[in-house]
Amino acid sequence: MLTGFGCTAVLLAGSLPTPTLIALLAPLLVRSPVLAKTSSHDAVTAPLFARSIAAEDPGLGDCIVARSFPSADEASAAALLTADCIVATGSDETVAGIAARVRGPRRLITYGHRLSVAAVDAGTPDATALDDAARALALDVSLWDQQGCLSPVAVYAVRGGREAAERFASLLAAALERTAARLPHGRIPPVAGAALVRERAEAELRAAAGRPVALHAGADLAWTVVCEEDARARPAPLHRFVRVHPVSDAAELCRALQPLAAHLACVGVSGFGPRAPTLARALADLGASRVCPVGAMQAPPLDWRHDGRPVLLPMARLAGFEAGP
Repeated sequence: MLTGFGCTAVLLAGSLPTPTLIALLAPLLVRSPVLAKTSSHDAVTAPLFARSIAAEDPGLGDCIVARSFPSADEASAAALLTADCIVATGSDETVAGIAARVRGPRRLITYGHRLSVAAVDAGTPDATALDDAARALALDVSLWDQQGCLSPVAVYAVRGGREAAERFASLLAAALERTAARLPHGRIPPVAGAALVRERAEAELRAAAGRPVALHAGADLAWTVVCEEDARARPAPLHRFVRVHPVSDAAELCRALQPLAAHLACVGVSGFGPRAPTLARALADLGASRVCPVGAMQAPPLDWRHDGRPVLLPMARLAGFEAGP
């Protein structure tokens, strides 16, 4: 038998509505009432969802409450953490702090920091395929301005060396420019804008010093592509900022991703043909919970196993029942 907990507390984070909707709906599906703390970045989605449920089914609406309170409100936070089941999303530091405060026999489900990348066979002679991959990746990067864990922050250009990586970086820059005309950038907070300017300037300095680095930049910080000299991970300031790294083959790709393995969510792939299943297995071994074609990174199925875990089972209790005579 599968049963839900007496109450599930959901501590929301981030600014994307879709993860919020799933986080609120999942406990209801296992018949557990929901008490949610809204994200400081999105105070609209959770209350709107609760009101929408109540409008359709008042009884079910009584089973979900969304409230907002400051992080400094210790009394409210402590009360929230007395729920039978607690679902917390946020940075690694945030979820670790919550875990340290949970007392008693409670179910704690945490989702920490995650990031996504893409891998493209840049060595293919098929120019049309490369242009299609660049257009698809531009959409993945532009949707939500890279604010979600499924937004690619880096692209690994497999095969073809530095020349192939530069060619793909140019295609991606052109695709981002075209996409920006159709999907304009949202507001960039001052701190994020400063980070973008800093990373652009750092890339320019490296290029001026003779390093094999190329910077492609849209006007008004609309988008940025930096073609890197190697596969070493560098800061990702988000807001449509992408680094293109050259790697020689799939083995070097996996070595480059090893430092990111603990935080890897999705890898978008393009151009690998019959080699794709083998590459997907290697990426799964690294820790990626989703491998999909580029252009589909921002549209996971509802049953995607975030962090490799089932959607509903972590929030449920399972009991066996053996019928008597």
